[in-house]
Amino acid sequence: VDLRDVSPPALRPFGAVEDEVRQAFLADARRRAQEERAAALLAATRSGKSLAEAAQEAGLGSLEVGAITRAAAQGQDAPRGGAVPPELLAPLFELKPKEATMVPTRDGFVVAQLLEVTEPDPDANANAVARLRAEAGQAVAADLEAQYVAALRNRADVRINPRLMDSLAQP
Repeated sequence: VDLRDVSPPALRPFGAVEDEVRQAFLADARRRAQEERAAALLAATRSGKSLAEAAQEAGLGSLEVGAITRAAAQGQDAPRGGAVPPELLAPLFELKPKEATMVPTRDGFVVAQLLEVTEPDPDANANAVARLRAEAGQAVAADLEAQYVAALRNRADVRINPRLMDSLAQP
């Protein structure tokens, strides 16, 4: 590396960055306005109104997306063609019926209200229940095995030499 010159840090002239500054200022103002409107919707739902009523009064639209599964929340299934932002999925499963939440997204803010929780009927799909039991059993067995191995290592005071392991693992 050949270092020929060191230039001290300096601010760029305002004329050179004016467009960037204007765009950043406008984006920040839009974001604040979106947050205020979303917070007003959230406050209206917490005062007893439904989200649809609060949105209509604010001149905004609302969308009812229907059932969302935990598979969608874990990224295994796309809910309703992307109608529900991924940032909203985890908070939805923490809500009680009729509660609302607000989350920031890349495009702004989303306010959602959980209308109801649908309890599954285990008798409706016996194969799925059997598969779930088998998966749960395997997960519990794997957890028990990991705990057993950790307990054995603690009791035997096993020490691993990382350099030796790396040298053995190298081809």
